[in-house]
Amino acid sequence: MAVHGKTGFVIFEGSTICATEWSIDFSQEEVDVTTFCSTNDYKEWLLGFKEASGSFTVLDCYDLLGSSGSAQFGNDEVTYAGSISVNAHGATNGVDGRFEATWGFRFTGDISITCA
Repeated sequence: MAVHGKTGFVIFEGSTICATEWSIDFSQEEVDVTTFCSTNDYKEWLLGFKEASGSFTVLDCYDLLGSSGSAQFGNDEVTYAGSISVNAHGATNGVDGRFEATWGFRFTGDISITCA
C-alpha cells in the first residue's frame, strides 16, 4: 500500500521532532572468504554485521550533535525504532529559500522494523 509522505514522523527521546523528511540506509558487511580452492574464478563471500544510518531535516533550531537515545522514524506504513547517536549536522540558508538543518545519525544495536 502506498502512503503519503505527510504521515511521516520523527520521535527522539520521547519528543516529537517536527521534521520535513527522514531517510535511513541499511547495509551488511561482506567478508571475503575466497581461497585457492574457490572455483570458477569467482570470489566467495559471507555476510557479517548489519548497520544502519540516516538523517532527518528540520526547520527549527536544535542542538543535537553528540546526543544519543531512543528514536522512531515512521509513517502510516512502517516504523523503524532503536537507539541512535547523532553524529553529523549541516545547515542551509538560501536567500530565496528557507533555513533547513539536517542531522545525521547512526543506529547502535538492534533496530525494529514494524509494518502496519
